[in-house]
Amino acid sequence: LGGSALRLTRNAASTIEWIKTLTTGSVHVASFFVRFDIVNPTVDAKFFEIEPQTSGTDARLILLTTGVVRASWGGVTVDGPTLVAGRWHHFDVRFDNSGANWLMDWRVDGAAQGQVSTAQAADASVKWLKCELQQSAGSYYDLVADFDDLVVSQTSGDYPLGPYEIL
Repeated sequence: LGGSALRLTRNAASTIEWIKTLTTGSVHVASFFVRFDIVNPTVDAKFFEIEPQTSGTDARLILLTTGVVRASWGGVTVDGPTLVAGRWHHFDVRFDNSGANWLMDWRVDGAAQGQVSTAQAADASVKWLKCELQQSAGSYYDLVADFDDLVVSQTSGDYPLGPYEIL
């Protein structure tokens, strides 16, 4: 991994985003690596998000002030492991908003985390996928995140994408 394909640096009141528009499909599988300069921001920091087309209910991965990573969708949250500053962490995530219960399956460094399930109306597609540094609430913080090897699929069976090589 070495360097990164995308570096987001947030300081003071800025919100930094990289957005990929996704116009079709209600199932998305993503795999990526992320490395943070620190893992204890002064406020919770959203760093990965997907938003369904009509609901406005975003599925998010959040770095908490404790260094724990949290998955959140529709008000339902599941906490995962504590991240290590300066280390690359591998995330595999599957978002499925095709039915009345939206599901998020996720893994961190190969270890399965608790599923997030939220009751919502079925939605046929999503607006976008975002790598970002944005505060969940409260005051501002400084944080650097490096993202690398982002892969996206619309095939549920691809989860987890597992080992792959970006050429």
